Amino acid sequence: MNKMKRLLFAVIILLASLTAIFSAIHLSCRTVRPEGQIVISIQGREEAKKISSLELTAVSGDIINGKGESRHIDGEGLRLSDIIGRSDFSEIEVIADDEYRARVSADEIEKAWLLIEDRDVRLLVFGDRNARRDVKHVARIEVK
Repeated sequence: MNKMKRLLFAVIILLASLTAIFSAIHLSCRTVRPEGQIVISIQGREEAKKISSLELTAVSGDIINGKGESRHIDGEGLRLSDIIGRSDFSEIEVIADDEYRARVSADEIEKAWLLIEDRDVRLLVFGDRNARRDVKHVARIEVK
């Protein structure tokens, strides 16, 4: 029985060590957003834009979750196309501060909005059957 306790203790220590290592790796790879800003990367050039300086318009529409339930959204924001300007691209990748990512194709760009809520940025793509691209805490936008 004593041998079993030692083995169990060794397994617990090993799992705790692995958890600490993987947590450190994950935290070091997270996208960092300067306070009150969003980072835009277009063709390798990065620019941080202040959220407070963006010209916002009314955003209103319905999003559908994975269960098929509809929810109405009202707020202020801007089209994703307005923040990236007139650059050529095939897709845009929107990245949250926890590394959750969503892609928006060139064909969908006019349905994609950045909703601004209390100095936080959220991606919404109206018309999706499942709101998997509802990205909260947007930190970075990469134009590809």
